[in-house]
Amino acid sequence: MDLQNPYAAPQTDPRQGGPREFPEGPGLARYIPLGWRTTAATVSVVGKTAASGMMHVSQLTFEDIRTTAGGQSVGAVAITRMSAVGVLVGMACSWVFVCMWIHRAASNLRGLGRWGMAYSPAECVWSFFIPFLNLWRPLQGMTEIWKASDPENDQGSWFASSSTPLLLGWWLTWLVSNLVASTLL
Repeated sequence: MDLQNPYAAPQTDPRQGGPREFPEGPGLARYIPLGWRTTAATVSVVGKTAASGMMHVSQLTFEDIRTTAGGQSVGAVAITRMSAVGVLVGMACSWVFVCMWIHRAASNLRGLGRWGMAYSPAECVWSFFIPFLNLWRPLQGMTEIWKASDPENDQGSWFASSSTPLLLGWWLTWLVSNLVASTLL
């Protein structure tokens, strides 16, 4: 690990001629950069959001054409159905890639030597899928990942460090969007 930034990605160690490895063993994870997982999660969430917006616009257009012209537009129906398929594909991809990102982020903390976390990497993921528990536990897991990821705090002080209001904003947006989606179905 770098003395300036203990959470920097492993670099080549010129004394050993190869990449530095973090210790592995029971209970220890290996550090693996988030790189492609971050890109895949971001692209899938943005793609799902764009497809959802396109689907809503086409539904409004289709309804408008049907009521004013008295008929159905084949093009509007095709666009609506294609965008609905895009929403389903984007939703499935975003679930997979976001869960992979969360699991790897939590695992990396252990690989970098952080200890004392209450939530395992697997629990940070499966807590999204358990009814009622999914109302607060994912926020707790993400808050723990956020706090333990702060390179300014040493091992003993990350527990007491503060989180960010961005996490609460993310979580409230998540809950409201799920509530709205469930009432529209």
